[in-house]
Amino acid sequence: MDMMLQTTGQPTLPWHEERAVAISAVRRACIVTQKVFETLVNTDYMTKNDQSPVTVGDYAAQAVIASILGTVFPEDPIVGEEDAAELRKSENKELTHHVTGLVNEGLTDERLPYEKEEWAIGVGYDISPREVRDAIDRGNYEGGSVGRMWTIDPIDGTKGFLRGEQYAVCLSLLIDGKPTVAVIGCPNLPHRTSKPDGPKGYIFVAVKDQGAERLSMKGFDPTIITMPTVHPADLIMLESVESGHSSHSFNSRVSELLTIEEPPMRMDSQAKYCALAMGRGQLYLRMPTRADYEEKIWDHAPGSLLIEEAGGVVTDSRGNSLDFGMGRTLGKNNGIVACSKYVHPKVLDAIRVAMREGRKRAKSREALKAAAAAAANATPEPENPPPHEPTQESRDTEKENRPMDDAETYMITIGLGNGDRAVMGLPNPEGSSAMGVFGGTIWGVVYVVKQVTESVQATKQKMKEKGYDISGKGVSIKTSKRFDRQDYIDATQRGMMKTMTATSFNRRADSIDGSHSPNSNSSARSSPVNSATASSFSARPAVQRAMSSNSAKSAEKKSLFGSNKNTL
Repeated sequence: MDMMLQTTGQPTLPWHEERAVAISAVRRACIVTQKVFETLVNTDYMTKNDQSPVTVGDYAAQAVIASILGTVFPEDPIVGEEDAAELRKSENKELTHHVTGLVNEGLTDERLPYEKEEWAIGVGYDISPREVRDAIDRGNYEGGSVGRMWTIDPIDGTKGFLRGEQYAVCLSLLIDGKPTVAVIGCPNLPHRTSKPDGPKGYIFVAVKDQGAERLSMKGFDPTIITMPTVHPADLIMLESVESGHSSHSFNSRVSELLTIEEPPMRMDSQAKYCALAMGRGQLYLRMPTRADYEEKIWDHAPGSLLIEEAGGVVTDSRGNSLDFGMGRTLGKNNGIVACSKYVHPKVLDAIRVAMREGRKRAKSREALKAAAAAAANATPEPENPPPHEPTQESRDTEKENRPMDDAETYMITIGLGNGDRAVMGLPNPEGSSAMGVFGGTIWGVVYVVKQVTESVQATKQKMKEKGYDISGKGVSIKTSKRFDRQDYIDATQRGMMKTMTATSFNRRADSIDGSHSPNSNSSARSSPVNSATASSFSARPAVQRAMSSNSAKSAEKKSLFGSNKNTL
């Protein structure tokens, strides 16, 4: 029979009494939580105010444990999750009465062989509402790294408790900030995973340097438990049901890096530590979802000792030991990693890779947000005013007032706008505003991507070496002369008018000459070949004059663009 449960003889191992008292306190608190679930939750007696069954169960379970500890170890402070402030309000007398009734059901349950009457438990040991409130408020200790103190989590896994699934009643003794005795009650944990609806309920116990055990819900039938050694690829990961408690996406990436094929096993509360200690899972990973989140010491002190005594290791994500001497939280630690000693280094390596990838993604997201914000806050260019035809006088005035530079650049737009109207380098008057805003936004995002930016800069440099200059408006070509669109159009129109006038005049003159020739009709009738030849000769002066006019037009165009070879 296990020495910790002997009723006769003197104990030979340290922390014998603390272990036995802790088992008794957790067992009785589990009785209370089960009554809360059966009488309140299952009968729909739950409300959304402060009298919810979770609050009733938390108050009652913490009061049972704190009352027993206060009787046996009156000098030991307690770090608990709850306080009795609500129960001290006059309007909550009914709540206080209900909590007191539940507490007394737990305290007055029949004593088992390893329980002692001097612990103030068993029939006849009822306590008053005032004593209930005082017992709960014993959990207000702020923690520390010196001396003895207990941690209580009366109902760990609130949502699992409400669903009738996994929750835990957790108690631990810390000596100078180090977990020394741990007891975890899991009333809903199946005895066999293959039969989830079969027998349920275990109490898990661990004492520093004395190993880990699994007991029945009454505290009997101890079984030593140890963590099995498995290959990283064969691991089964344990994680929280609620994604708000732990990052499921991060855990998934770690699983990929470790080549874990099995899906994670999700459950609430410190029951995960218990399943891990029994070998039902091989890795418990809990990474915070917020940078400012700090784990509570009562959520991990019992479970961490259980894993260590079962042969495993528990650290934070950086490989540091959990520091329970910082107060009520694990302020210096980031995340929780629990697994066997064999796979622990490999798990930490995978975590480091996943964290590095996460930082890169976060940095990229911030850069994209900054670029999008800059684009959204940029002042849009005003839309082009309705087009109007300027007078010759206004064009002359504009040209006179506009400064002229020897190397002035005229911007010829290509490939921007809708493209169909961009002829001879003339700007496209349609769609420029919308395309400008769109293009600016796209370039703002592309700027973030280094590779694309370098490619654009290289292209610009090559174009510049060939005489082109690329800007946000298009491609520019440096010329020594100013190009005036209206002058160009006017010159073109004048050249075309001269050509058409000359051609028309010459044709008319030839027609007149032919009609006055006395032999013209007879010659045409007598010889078709001669008629065609005559027509050809009569049209030749007009063709020559048209070619002369086109030469003049080319000369005028050359004078407008200058002698630069890079003209379009």
